[in-house]
Amino acid sequence: MKATNIKWDCKDDVLEYNIDECDLPTEVELPNNINVFDVADYLSDEYGFLVISFDFVE
Repeated sequence: MKATNIKWDCKDDVLEYNIDECDLPTEVELPNNINVFDVADYLSDEYGFLVISFDFVE
C-alpha cells in the first residue's frame, strides 16, 4: 500500500515552512498492517507534520 499525492500542512502558530525546505515526501510506502483510517496519523507521527490530504493506492 502507498499514500500518494500527499499534501502537508506546513504551517504552525508562528511560522509557515517551505515544503521543499522540510524535505517531506509526496509518496510513502505504508506498513502492510496499517488500517486505512490510520494513514493520516501514521504519516503525521512519522514526519512530524499534519497531513491535509492524500490518495491511497493498494
